Amino acid sequence: MISQSYGYQAVDQLLVSLYVFLASQLDFSRIVGHVSKNYCIIVFPDTSKEKAEEELKKLQEKFNSLLHYVDGKAYMSSFSMVVSTYQNEDSINKFIDLAVSKLK
Repeated sequence: MISQSYGYQAVDQLLVSLYVFLASQLDFSRIVGHVSKNYCIIVFPDTSKEKAEEELKKLQEKFNSLLHYVDGKAYMSSFSMVVSTYQNEDSINKFIDLAVSKLK
């Protein structure tokens, strides 16, 4: 784990790097709904589960190849992913709140 090897500041830096990476890679139709130390929620409106999985796999491969630095030491990080679909929600915000509550 990053926090055990490099400390909590490294985790915070990694989260910023992840957020900047996602912002640079996703188009405006994608929504980064929530980023925390344990999970990140990205909403792909009007996208099939298969297409979302494909897009996330590409993001995962790119992010996993990046070098991150703490005190001049380089390390690599990875993330896992779960893709879920939703229907009949009143809003994206309601879906994000529901997803966050299930991930806690």
